[in-house]
Amino acid sequence: MNRRFFTTALAFAVIVGSIVLSSAAFAKVYRVGVTPGTHERVMDFVKPLLAQAGIEIQVVSFSNYGMPNQAVSDGELDMNAFQHRPFLDNQVWDYGYDLAAVGTNFIEPMGFRFLTW
Repeated sequence: MNRRFFTTALAFAVIVGSIVLSSAAFAKVYRVGVTPGTHERVMDFVKPLLAQAGIEIQVVSFSNYGMPNQAVSDGELDMNAFQHRPFLDNQVWDYGYDLAAVGTNFIEPMGFRFLTW
C-alpha cells in the first residue's frame, strides 16, 4: 500500500475521531464529502477504521468541485476532504462560507507532457 495513502488515511481518521469525540453526539452518522478517485478511496479505507472506534461516516462523492463546500455550508454535509488550503480560502472569500480547515489534506502529483510543434 502506498505510504502517502496510508498516512493520509490515518491523519483523516485521527482528525475525524478528534472532532467526534469532542462533540456530544456519538450516535450520529457523519457525512463526509469527497471527489472521486483517491479522496474517495482514502475514505473507503478510513471508514472501517472509524467504525471500529464507534464512529460512523457516510461518504458522499461529488464530481463538481464547487459542491462539497456548498454542501457543508448548507448543512447537508458535516465535513469534506478534497481540497488544498488556497482553494478553501478562495471559496470562503468568493462565497462567504463560514468554513474553516481542521486539518491538512494531500495534493496528488500531476503529470503532463510538453507538446512540441
